[in-house]
Amino acid sequence: YVRLGIKNDGVWGSWRDYQYTACSDCGGGGGGTEPEIVSPTPGTTLSGTTETFAWVSNGATVAKYRLWVGTSVGARNIYDSGGLANTVTSRTVNGLPSDGSTVYVRLGIKNDGVWGSWRDYQYTACSDCGGGGGGTEPEIVSPTPGTTLSGTTETFAWVSNGFSVGKYKMFFGASVGAKDLGATAKLPGSRTAYTKTGLPASGGTVYVRFQYKKDGVWHLVADYQYTAVTAP
Repeated sequence: YVRLGIKNDGVWGSWRDYQYTACSDCGGGGGGTEPEIVSPTPGTTLSGTTETFAWVSNGATVAKYRLWVGTSVGARNIYDSGGLANTVTSRTVNGLPSDGSTVYVRLGIKNDGVWGSWRDYQYTACSDCGGGGGGTEPEIVSPTPGTTLSGTTETFAWVSNGFSVGKYKMFFGASVGAKDLGATAKLPGSRTAYTKTGLPASGGTVYVRFQYKKDGVWHLVADYQYTAVTAP
């Protein structure tokens, strides 16, 4: 809807309303007239927990780019590139989920000192690319994700899969991403296990969020799910 107003003799005396139909086949969020992500194809399923997102400028003048990846529209809980030079046309993101969930990607464009345009894209996380790590990045291996915990104290062990890690971090909660049951401090990249006390004995679901830090950025590997032990 487009409204054209006309002011005369100090009064807005006339309004004209017009109606148009938006294009439905004009490119993945960019319409071919400004920067847009071209790979992977928006709306498709990601190939793994590591993916390279590439974009084109479409001839538009750009001062900086910024890429956010998250679990909701506009979120950046998986990745935030920070400001990127206008010569950068791709970014590799690690720690993407492997549970078939929706992954949201936002491409920001800065010009004239203002982040004036954001393009939102949607993807489906792979669902058959490994237990949270796909063999390409760290993953929890014990206790086996999806199983019942042995007690209110449990040692969670992981492997790096040869990935370079600066720090690890874990959240424990009664819902995805929560830390109402506790959280670790930042653990050194040399660590391969953490013993958690105070887990519930209610038979409910316990969620464990596993993250690692690389090159100054925290990456989400996965949200693991366990069943709490049931008290006798």
